[in-house]
Amino acid sequence: MVYTHSTDNSEPVQVGFSVSKRKFKHAVDRNRIKRQLHEAYRLNKPNLAFDAHKPIAIVFIYIHHKKLDFIQVKNAMQQCLAELRSSN
Repeated sequence: MVYTHSTDNSEPVQVGFSVSKRKFKHAVDRNRIKRQLHEAYRLNKPNLAFDAHKPIAIVFIYIHHKKLDFIQVKNAMQQCLAELRSSN
């Protein structure tokens, strides 16, 4: 996870997801992983509290070399968001 305080005030939180083409050659695999990341973020998003006056941009980068099941992705997302909450 990489984040920075954004200068764009249109949205309080901007999120992006990235999966390496080098590690996952097939677009089907990359898209599935991105869908899992997006769903894990959506489920954990209510736990976050952001200041609307300090917008933030977040990019989640999938660095594992194998496809994980959704439970593992969800747990990793919870850890990332907990780290983000503690740093702000």
